[in-house]
Amino acid sequence: MRLNWFSPLPPARTDIAHYSARIAPALMRRFEVVFWSDLEADPAALPEGAQLRAFDPRLAQGRDFFAQLFQGLNVYNLGNDARFHASIAALARRVPGLVILHDTRLHHFVYESARHDDPPFAGYVALARATYGERGAAAARAIVEADGRTIERHVAAMPFVEPFLEGAFGGICHSPAAAAEVRALSDAPLLTLPLPFRSLAETSPTPRVWSPPWRFVLFGYVGSNRRLESILRALAAWRDAPDYRFDIYGSLWNPGLVDALIRESGLHGRVNVHGFVPERELDAAIAGAHLAFNLRQPTMGEASGGILRSWAGATPTLVTDAGWYASLPDSIVRKISPDDELTGIRQALDELVRTPARFAAMGEAARRHLETAHSPEVYAERLEAALADRSRLASALAIRRLRRRVEARVPTIREAARLSPRAEALIAGVFGG
Repeated sequence: MRLNWFSPLPPARTDIAHYSARIAPALMRRFEVVFWSDLEADPAALPEGAQLRAFDPRLAQGRDFFAQLFQGLNVYNLGNDARFHASIAALARRVPGLVILHDTRLHHFVYESARHDDPPFAGYVALARATYGERGAAAARAIVEADGRTIERHVAAMPFVEPFLEGAFGGICHSPAAAAEVRALSDAPLLTLPLPFRSLAETSPTPRVWSPPWRFVLFGYVGSNRRLESILRALAAWRDAPDYRFDIYGSLWNPGLVDALIRESGLHGRVNVHGFVPERELDAAIAGAHLAFNLRQPTMGEASGGILRSWAGATPTLVTDAGWYASLPDSIVRKISPDDELTGIRQALDELVRTPARFAAMGEAARRHLETAHSPEVYAERLEAALADRSRLASALAIRRLRRRVEARVPTIREAARLSPRAEALIAGVFGG
């Protein structure tokens, strides 16, 4: 089977680009894969012989382009950053395919994608109305008027997952918690596959000495929901703090604010902001750390590639007790309550200093869990099994579309309930079951 794999690819500064590169070898062993990106992509990041094609979203039309898409199954990787996924999401709504939801709350994505509309955010308000009715449109207009400052209040009630699954053959989630969240919003078939991980940089584990100076690390795309402000305030208030160093890698949502917090807290010399670094350097820094911060509030609903990178280095991780993270065994992560972050962070740091052996064991258990539960080979194998009968996917999509038409045209819920099964049986017979 051929897969048209739409995703950002390295050197794009998003973990979803690295995820696609990490699983490319396993995918190519089981499928004919064509990797598509509308952004800069480095062929060297993919295995030798990989088919890489660029598409221009402004020119994504015409017989030749669509003929290529209908030669296989389109797989759309969607995340919450409009810089990397806007064009892929637009295509996903035009051509049926399989949607991989790296985030299950796409409100920020829809908002930012519409920033340059004419007038600004017109598409955002229109999609809110189409998905959540006039109440949703009113909420969207209020968010626009507040310049996005109130968006967090509406993320859970208006996740905006529905429009991207409406015309899809199905979706993929990377955790049972995310799948349950999506099933409450959409009737699209869902497959749950643990997020796969394998480091692209071959690094030897760094021997740790579990004593001061303690090394803490935070990395990735650091938005406001990554709780860096709380971490810095907790470190500033950490009484009797031993010798430590806190390294921050990646991009910051507000570098000026972070720099001001570091200065005001008197943490210069202990906190270092590095920006993006080569993957080998990042993996070495994580593998040498005693604790990785991976807090999320609010969580966007999905698994984290960052935490898997920490586990690959046997690095214990501090997480928020919410979403997917709440379902993780206590033996492989240290959880804190989202209701009192500062206390939770300081208590975890005190525990590390008092009982470092416990955290060392946590890191080793996490690495074993990664190797058994997050294999790219198992991911590709289960995907192949799920896609073995494409006609069944097409039949399911046709049934869903016909059922919506029936329900939209009949005057009562009772009549819709009577006619929908007959419509489903009819279309199932056309497609062979």
